[in-house]
Amino acid sequence: MNYPYAVFYCHTFTKTRTYMIPLVGADGSKAKAMAACHSDTSAWHPKHVAFKVLNVKPGTVPVCHFVHNNAMVWIPK
Repeated sequence: MNYPYAVFYCHTFTKTRTYMIPLVGADGSKAKAMAACHSDTSAWHPKHVAFKVLNVKPGTVPVCHFVHNNAMVWIPK
């Protein structure tokens, strides 16, 4: 279905931390990226792609990932 405006899926995760990561390219160019780390994945589906890629089971390790540059993240001060 097409929408004439942006549609966002707002959600929250418990035991999740967000980080602003400064990046520096090989040529010296700089950028900032947002990352999210989920410290409790025990309730995630056991066939989640993260577990397959990392070769781990739910609840055994934190899972971190970069947040898409078009996403919005609200964090407390």
